[in-house]
Amino acid sequence: MVRPSDSPLLHLCCRFWSRMLLTHHRKKLLAVGYEATASAVDVISSWAQLAKALKETDSRLKDLPEDALLPGLWGVASKGNNPQKVIRRIPESDSDKAAWEKLKSTFETVERQPSGRSPNVGEKEKSVKYVEIPIDLIKCAVLLYKDFPAWEQAYFWRLADAELPRLEELRLTISQLLNQLNFCTPSPEERAAYLPAGEVNALDELSEREWSDRYATSLEPVIAMTTPASLSLLAALATESFITDNDVLLHIHRDAFWRSARHLLADPALVDIREEFETLVMMRILLGNWTFPAAFHVSSVRAPLMPMDVWKELTGVDAWVSMSS
Repeated sequence: MVRPSDSPLLHLCCRFWSRMLLTHHRKKLLAVGYEATASAVDVISSWAQLAKALKETDSRLKDLPEDALLPGLWGVASKGNNPQKVIRRIPESDSDKAAWEKLKSTFETVERQPSGRSPNVGEKEKSVKYVEIPIDLIKCAVLLYKDFPAWEQAYFWRLADAELPRLEELRLTISQLLNQLNFCTPSPEERAAYLPAGEVNALDELSEREWSDRYATSLEPVIAMTTPASLSLLAALATESFITDNDVLLHIHRDAFWRSARHLLADPALVDIREEFETLVMMRILLGNWTFPAAFHVSSVRAPLMPMDVWKELTGVDAWVSMSS
């Protein structure tokens, strides 16, 4: 989460993260016999239960009310606030003296007016003392569920940015994601040494359409996963095909990414942000409406160095932007 704090994409990422955590939490409850319904009351109850569970991961918060994290968690879910920078303020008047002094010994105290603003010198409105507790909900989530995927770090968020990544970055990321998902992509030549001659000959006789069908079929397990890594891999493959102008692969990869994303968005917890995700993430990748990155140099024997004054005399312009990729 390194984007500007006012970025709609960042706010969506935070809201998406909270909903995926809620889904993970509810699945854990169902696994131990908790019976859930689809009612609005049950959904509200699930958020409260999740907030309580997150609170219990931090020993510093044990003296706070059970619902102490609920306002912060709901701020992430509804407004897209940063889950790593949740602030809980406990006013002195809401705690018995012993409990407040104990909190005061652990956390910093601040003064705020009832309106929430910092007091200004000379104002008559009486300020209130608070204990200010910083909370990292992502850290709490990892402590609560070690198997909860890091959705906030998924590479598809980078591909939803306005600027297209460089091809070399993209290919390195694809290699890393393939390794993470335990897949590889050996070429026919690499496989030939390990296959019977008959199978090698059969592969040699495949048509381009048959190769395409085989390749598309190989993506089915990844499409079905709907994890941060699987969705990121399909998005990265589609982006690579876009950059390299490979129309066959572009069609296959876009279709695979679209199907996997639609499967993910079928989660009831995502219903109210589904359209926003489609607009900000899916459409960017499916339509390829990026701005291109700044030019970089690609060496070529067909492109010897030329003095800029010669280039200017030839073209009439005193700037040069590489068209290489």
